[in-house]
Amino acid sequence: MYTLSRRKRDVGESADAGTGPEAFTRQSFADVVLNAYAEANGIQVEQWACARELHKDGLPHFHMVVKGKECFRFRRVTKILHDKGIRVYASFGAPGYATYFRYLVLPSAKKSKSELEAAILLSPGHPSKREAATLPPNQGALNAVKPQKDGKEEEKGKAERMSGRVAAIHTINELDLQTEEEVRQHGYALSVEGRHAFLHFVSGLSSIESFIEESRSYRQAAERVKRAKMTRMAILETYLDSACVCGGQWLPATHANLARNEIDPVVIRDAIKKNLVEGPRRSRGRGNTLYLFGPSGSGKGHILQPLERIFTVFTQPQKRASFPLVDLPKHEVVIFFDFEYNEDYFNWSWKDQLLWWEGAVIRIARPKNLFKSDLAFRATQPVFACHGERMRHKNASELRMMQKRVTEFEFRFEIPPESQQDIEPCPRCFAEFICGEAALAPPHANPQAAPQAAPQAAPGDAVAAAFCWACGQKLFFAGQSFCSACGKKLTS
Repeated sequence: MYTLSRRKRDVGESADAGTGPEAFTRQSFADVVLNAYAEANGIQVEQWACARELHKDGLPHFHMVVKGKECFRFRRVTKILHDKGIRVYASFGAPGYATYFRYLVLPSAKKSKSELEAAILLSPGHPSKREAATLPPNQGALNAVKPQKDGKEEEKGKAERMSGRVAAIHTINELDLQTEEEVRQHGYALSVEGRHAFLHFVSGLSSIESFIEESRSYRQAAERVKRAKMTRMAILETYLDSACVCGGQWLPATHANLARNEIDPVVIRDAIKKNLVEGPRRSRGRGNTLYLFGPSGSGKGHILQPLERIFTVFTQPQKRASFPLVDLPKHEVVIFFDFEYNEDYFNWSWKDQLLWWEGAVIRIARPKNLFKSDLAFRATQPVFACHGERMRHKNASELRMMQKRVTEFEFRFEIPPESQQDIEPCPRCFAEFICGEAALAPPHANPQAAPQAAPQAAPGDAVAAAFCWACGQKLFFAGQSFCSACGKKLTS
């Protein structure tokens, strides 16, 4: 393929060297090249195609693809053209004429359909554009030299395959290819224009989705290394500067639900914070692991759901999974939203769970086709668990040992149907609840709404009053222990 352009990077010369493309038409440029073939000891031409295209800056350039009837050195042709002041750039690819022709007539990642040459000039008897674009590459040129395989050649082949893998990783990350179909589409588009390496590599993968995930992991490695050096509380505090996604509803709803269940927001806040800081540990007769129980619709999951937006969360594995804890070390927090230990469900023993929730070393089974041995692991990830009923076990002594490893909170009352809301789990509001003073005095859902006027009442009379004695906020129900607006204790 011969290219005539005014741009230095295309011709290898200064912009004013030789006769430029503006001096030619398609036919006149084709005639000049064909005459050079004739002067080069009469090299016979089998077929050719000439296209005039525009750069993005509007300047024209020519491409002419020529197929000879015999092998020849095209340097003789370029020398004749250069001597005439026509500074062409010549390139040759082993796949042959069909590959270069497809470059002229088919869109690619670098050239859209609108940029293609509509009136391409073809040699007499040349196949149509559609027929020529479907011609196979010249595999004879690729197979002309078959060197004997030795140790060095095998190492070279391995290095080339590895470089293909590396190139594919960079391609997926640079183009942000998200799905298997996007990878296949891009690979085919490259192959159409004659670049087959990417498609050749991905077509040999057993799982393209797994390779996409692997490629992303390299791109995110620096961020993960940085995050791994941060404490969980430091990660949580970064969300204090994030945008609220719940419209200011999460905190008031949380306080209202805790008040309904007579749970001190400061107490549960401190328990969550202690668990995030220390992880599984037994101390002072109870452990750091949080166990929330109560009927469905009582708001147990509501207070934990923001953790899924903040940390990487290890959730309850599938029933009877062969290696249920193999991914535990990769995650930052453990949440079991419907936890009830059952030997028929979990593929770990009650003793393992006692050791795990105490913060002792446990042994994690791993597949031996990927790992040499099992992993001795001391889990530092805080554990949060929810269930409909209080923790149970058929052996009373085993149950007492587990109860010393958890801190339980009972949610006794379902949220009334008229008070139920679909509230977005909000990392910002959760961070304020844990890190700030929001556990004491939550903001109103509507900042413009002033508290309702209320008669003054003494703290001891707050149970019978309809309003908080401190801030005047209307109470949700009689007998409420804490105000859902300011957090003040209502009973004496």
